[in-house]
Amino acid sequence: MAPINCPSRQAKIADYLATELNKQNIPATRISGYTFNHNLAKMSEREINQMIDRVEYVKTMAFPLVFVNGKVKSNPSIEDIKNEWELQ
Repeated sequence: MAPINCPSRQAKIADYLATELNKQNIPATRISGYTFNHNLAKMSEREINQMIDRVEYVKTMAFPLVFVNGKVKSNPSIEDIKNEWELQ
């Protein structure tokens, strides 16, 4: 995740990662934002606060962000992503 059609270094890295992963048959989708969809009515106050803390933490991470197997990595290498993908 990084701004799409952006000339920044981070966006260029995100473009490279998506292209390389797809070449290696690792599905990758290039996005510029994310959302969390949870049913708060079924969550305890503690769980809601933990979710808010995680969202706030992710917002501080350096781009590009890569989500793999439910985890987020900040500016990872191709090898980092492949290693996490193989744990699936």
